[in-house]
Parts: sequence; structure tokens; C-alpha cells
Amino acid sequence: MLYKLEFCCHKTHIPLFEEILGDEHLGVSTFEQKGNPDQWNIEVLFDFSPNLQVLNYLFKEAAAKQEIEEPYLSLSLVPEIDWLSENRKAFPPLTIGNFYVYGSHHEETIPQDKISFKIDAATAFGTGQHATTQGCLLALEKLKKEGYAPLNPLDLGCGTGILGMAIARLFTVNGTMSDNDIEAVEKATSNVLENDLKSQITCYLSEGFQSEILKNKAPYDLVTANILADPLIQLASDMNQYVSKDGIVILSGLLATQAEAVGKAYESFSFKEIDRYPIDEWMTLVLMKTQ
Repeated sequence: MLYKLEFCCHKTHIPLFEEILGDEHLGVSTFEQKGNPDQWNIEVLFDFSPNLQVLNYLFKEAAAKQEIEEPYLSLSLVPEIDWLSENRKAFPPLTIGNFYVYGSHHEETIPQDKISFKIDAATAFGTGQHATTQGCLLALEKLKKEGYAPLNPLDLGCGTGILGMAIARLFTVNGTMSDNDIEAVEKATSNVLENDLKSQITCYLSEGFQSEILKNKAPYDLVTANILADPLIQLASDMNQYVSKDGIVILSGLLATQAEAVGKAYESFSFKEIDRYPIDEWMTLVLMKTQ
């Protein structure tokens, strides 16, 4: 069982009362009171029930010596939380166009008329929850409907690998994924295995196109890059070098207010915008290389 001790005091008095509490607690959290920056709420967690009578006495004595106001102490039992249930609530299955994304905790029937992926929430970016990932998936689905058929795709900055896997399944093609974060590469590789795509996708560690393996695999006729606006702008020159004529790039991870700057950077290298997907304050751009 966990117990929570709560009190409020002036911010300058926090060290005094923390010293009284000693180090037998599990942790201390402090929160500035809204509208009153000098007063702070303090929460202290214990794995046993502290003696409230003794603490009240010690706090009273310390306050009297310093001639400050004595805090009122409140002790409560922290309710037990079913973390698995909470995780299910936080990451319910998602339907995005023709895609269905679910976690390992999912117990319902997987829809047979969707392209489904099992992806658990992780520190690596991209579980389908974010508007930028959704924009990219919708863009890929529309390209498929329009008859586009890539032969050498790349998911650059793959995160969990959802876009690379979506390309492989949607277009029935072998592809490449890369990220500059080893944790993302490991997670993406794990997801590829989990979703039975080992024979179609290989994932590499690379900062942009710097890996010799990525350079040797070029040119790419489809690149997804769900990163951030500034890195996308910096990648414009390399995209021009490693994307084939009439190749498609799907750029996301940018705010709608950043779309113009990103678009201009690519237009200077003969990329032409052919579509865009605004979702909330986010934007996904689809461009074609014209030369």
C-alpha cells in the first residue's frame, strides 16, 4: 500500500520541512499553487503509514522556532491502479483510413478488412496516435488509390517503423527504414519481426542519408520523413540527390505554420507540392520531384 502526505507552505520553507521528513519516504513532489507563486503544495509518498501525530508535533516545533506558519498535514491512502487497464485507455486501437493499429494488450477481434499492425507505445515516436503519423498514413493510402507503385521506398526517421511497415503492406514491396536513434532502430526492428515483415524490411542506423548503405540503395522513388520542420529543411538538398525523378516525398512532423518554409526549401530543388493533409495544427506535405 502507498500513503500520501500532503501539506502547503511558503516556497522558502520547503527545505525545512523536507529535512524533518528524512529519507524514509519514496519521493517528494512539489507544485506551485495557481495564482499564488509563493505558496507550494507538497506531496510525499510512503510505502508505510507514517505517524501523523509525531509529524504534526515535529512540524509544529519547527514552525514555532522559525516563527512561521505551521502547515496542515493531510494523510491519505493512495488507491491501487490497474496500470494495464490505464494503458489500454491511453492507447486504444486506432483506425486510420484502411489501417488498424493496436497494442499487445488488445483483446478484441482484429478486423480482417484492414491493414493491421501490432505496435506498443514506446519512447520511439510513431504509434499512430499523433496527427503527423495519421497524415502520412492517409497520404500513402491515397497514393495507392491513385495507382502509384513504388519499387524502392525509404522511411527516413522511422521511429517505431509504422510508416515503413505501412508502405510494405500497402504496396506489397520491399523497403528500407532508418533512424538516427539506436533505440528507435531496435524498436522498429522488433516491430518488423512482430508483424511478420522481416523478409520485406531492413532497418539501419543513419543520420539522414549519411549511411553508406542508404546512399548505395538510392535512388528512392518514395520517401516518408515524419521528423521536424528544421531537419526536413536541412534534408532538402539530400532528398534532391537521393530521390529519383517523379519520386514522391511525404514530409511531416511540422506545424501548419511551418509548411510554407518547408515547401519553399523543396521547391528550390525542383520538388512540386501535389497534396497536403492538415490535421489540427499539424501539416503533412506530399511533393513530387520534377527533374
